[in-house]
Amino acid sequence: MHDVATVDDTNELLRVMAQAGHRPARRRGRAVRPRADDRMLIVGIRGDRGCLVWADWDTMLVPADGVNTEPIDYFTWDGHHHPQEAGAEAPVETMHRVVGEFVVTGQRPTCIQWAEDRS
Repeated sequence: MHDVATVDDTNELLRVMAQAGHRPARRRGRAVRPRADDRMLIVGIRGDRGCLVWADWDTMLVPADGVNTEPIDYFTWDGHHHPQEAGAEAPVETMHRVVGEFVVTGQRPTCIQWAEDRS
């Protein structure tokens, strides 16, 4: 779990996530929940894909062009199961842009189109 108020190096956060997401023999990713007040960007990494979920008081959004067609297993750093619904994954490069924008602004990133969570 990462509080964006303490993250001052987006590249370091992404590097640590990439290391965790490339562990051998896994069909699962690692998820973190950077927070800014009542808004949350849930992100994870699984090889060349990253999950993205935007959550606030009354909204759950995923990338409009999410690439996974079925739910996929993700786990938090401390091993808690945090499955992601169909449509939550995007190419890892997209996840990098979204995380970078959120760390800077603390707002829902605008570098991608969002859609309602399909779950």
